[in-house]
Amino acid sequence: MKATNDNFHLLPIVSADDLNDQHVQDIINGKSKLSSLVVTDHDVQTAIEKQMTRDLEITVMPTAEVRA
Repeated sequence: MKATNDNFHLLPIVSADDLNDQHVQDIINGKSKLSSLVVTDHDVQTAIEKQMTRDLEITVMPTAEVRA
């Protein structure tokens, strides 16, 4: 986190298994400087959107079939 600045940003990749992780919960609840997430599917995006207490930029990672 200390290395994060205007030119370098961290983008956590969140799966369904990570939804209860304290770091992920801190991001969702605004207790973290991070404001962007990459999620593994639309179900994870929906779960996060239901819990959000602030604006987050959420990007859904495309499936392997879409990338191929």
